[in-house]
Amino acid sequence: MIWLLGCGDPAPVSSDSCGTCHAEVHGAWSGSAHAAGTSEVFDAWLPRVRTAWGEPAAARCEGCHEPELVPGETVGCLVCHAAVGNRAPADGALVVDLGAPISGRGTGAPHEVVHRPFASSSELCATCHEVTGPGLLVEQTGTEHAASGSGRTCADCHLAGHAFVVEPLFADAIELRVVDAGPGALRIEVENVDAGHAVPTGAAFLRDLHVDLVADGEVVVRRALEIGPRPSRAGRPVALLTDGDGMVGAALQVGETRAIVVALPPGVAPAVVEAELWFARYRPEVLDALQIVGPEATRVATARLPAAR
Repeated sequence: MIWLLGCGDPAPVSSDSCGTCHAEVHGAWSGSAHAAGTSEVFDAWLPRVRTAWGEPAAARCEGCHEPELVPGETVGCLVCHAAVGNRAPADGALVVDLGAPISGRGTGAPHEVVHRPFASSSELCATCHEVTGPGLLVEQTGTEHAASGSGRTCADCHLAGHAFVVEPLFADAIELRVVDAGPGALRIEVENVDAGHAVPTGAAFLRDLHVDLVADGEVVVRRALEIGPRPSRAGRPVALLTDGDGMVGAALQVGETRAIVVALPPGVAPAVVEAELWFARYRPEVLDALQIVGPEATRVATARLPAAR
């Protein structure tokens, strides 16, 4: 939940009002997941959270996804720019002072502005991106980032003009390799070289990160390697966290390499073999369970093995 220290005078303005002067920033924010606050997956899953874990659990989810400091808004400008601290760097325990100057940079604004380091700190991000429940809902992005020793803040990588980028960062953060492993066999390796946290992270149990093996342009081994935690019941994967009693699989930690040896199908002797790393924000089985058509996966890396066989 968000703790309010004061009341704005006049009443807090909307993010659209901020956009009258900050059009470029507002445009980037308005197309981001922060502006949406929720998603079809969140909206469809929340009733199941209430049923499985109770109303307090659902309220905690809404505290980060639907703070509504301004009526009708979710994660709007004031959530970050009126934040003055937190009661803990986790679980949405944000402290907002609507009577304090807006945090920002620059001069000549029609309102009071102060540079508040907390507003661009990783601790601010961790307030909602470090979660310790309810149930199996555990996200450790803040902890992972602190342990990585990257020397960068979350904003250094993700805050590209308030657009909050994810997919383009894979190119520098992950190294994908495919090497010969003997007759008819290949070794696929995925290394987290510089992500600054585990991959996937955030709601990692929702994410789809997998490698396909492609021979001469055709997929010959689909999902040869899957990376990330998934909810399970009695050790078997299930679609939704609220249906599980444990977890299987694991995210790829900073500096860690995940590898698998894959046999080419009999009779396949390609000229060129490629490994393709694909990422989607939601696993297909999650979308199926919630009866939602979600975004398609994005190819975020390709590694090629010239194969003169």
